[in-house]
Amino acid sequence: LKPYEEKDISELNESDENVAVVGTVVSRDENGFVVDDGEKSLQVMMENNIENNSYVRVYGKVVSSEDNLILYGEAVQDISKIDKLLYRKVKKMIHG
Repeated sequence: LKPYEEKDISELNESDENVAVVGTVVSRDENGFVVDDGEKSLQVMMENNIENNSYVRVYGKVVSSEDNLILYGEAVQDISKIDKLLYRKVKKMIHG
């Protein structure tokens, strides 16, 4: 099994498998939800009970649909209680 690689939404492409994205849930519907990382948003297709405005890490596979990328979610982790500023600083230090 290939490990999940955390990426910004703007870095995703249709060949990405086993990726994780982090952001805020900005809307929900019966098919999933939209997550926004502060620069770009992404439709996530999966059953869930995540609330709007939750800060989440979503694991899944990217697919292309009508000139848009969609993440087929496999798991979602609510990380709303972490220090978002510190998280972004550490991520930037590790990933550049």
